[in-house]
Amino acid sequence: MGWSQYHDLIFNLSQAERERLLIIPGNHDLTLTTSYLWLDGGESDAAHERRCRNFVEGCLVNAPRTWRLADGRTSVVDILKAAEEYRCVYDKNPPESEVVLVAPAASGSVEFRIPQELRDAAKSLITAFTWPSEKHLLYRDLLRIAYPMLLYEDEEFVVIGLNSAVPVGYSLWSSAFGLLGRHQVRKLKKMIPEYEGKRLIFLLHHHIGFPKKVWAHFKSSRPWIAAKFLQLRDARSLRRILKKREGTAVMLHGHKHIAYHARGDLGFVFSAPSVAFGDLLGEHNIAGFAYSIPTVGRIVMIGRLHL
Repeated sequence: MGWSQYHDLIFNLSQAERERLLIIPGNHDLTLTTSYLWLDGGESDAAHERRCRNFVEGCLVNAPRTWRLADGRTSVVDILKAAEEYRCVYDKNPPESEVVLVAPAASGSVEFRIPQELRDAAKSLITAFTWPSEKHLLYRDLLRIAYPMLLYEDEEFVVIGLNSAVPVGYSLWSSAFGLLGRHQVRKLKKMIPEYEGKRLIFLLHHHIGFPKKVWAHFKSSRPWIAAKFLQLRDARSLRRILKKREGTAVMLHGHKHIAYHARGDLGFVFSAPSVAFGDLLGEHNIAGFAYSIPTVGRIVMIGRLHL
């Protein structure tokens, strides 16, 4: 789905329906590159920044005001609204990669440079928010600040969105791995104790592991792609944070194009298949499942979504 199709979908929904959508970025949104080898140097820095800009302007600008930073108070929409003038300057003066010749007749190298107009615009901007600033001028800086993101909260539940896309993908393979990063993990560690007594539901794109049955199925039916390949690289950090929740957390992820649900030391894990390809290891036409998630007690599947 392109951003134009997404906008058509969003603006055909009522405000109440729009606020029920919970969206997180995946590697196809932020880091996916079709280059097979690390040959493009710093060019992928600029490509990554463009994708970050498209996600922010395409998705977060239209997000509900209830989507907030880890502090639980700052609305992402308010940050973007306060930076509206800066965003206009950015559109006219985007960061670009340029070839810098090392010597006459040399092939040169690629550098990622930020126009002075952006530095001046950020310096003159008066806002109470942390983006943009003289040190944080880029859209990828905003995404680094924005996650973990509080997507929904009521008296019983908290839904937290994570950004598991790697900062920059230099090849088709490296761009498909998942990574939360130290900065996001550190904020998440401080954030979770604030919601003691509420069920935590996490949305992230990459998987954190597989049940033994799924792993065995992968080895026998699709040996050309390992089950651990392309998973969240710092899943252990997430496990350590959630260990004190005594297995009550709920993790919702996609990425692998397979469908399963399981319970482990973290709590409940649900893997969504692809809405385009279906379930690659099961029923091909299964595109998703509907679950009932109570505050405590058993989680029950209540429906199947077909292609």
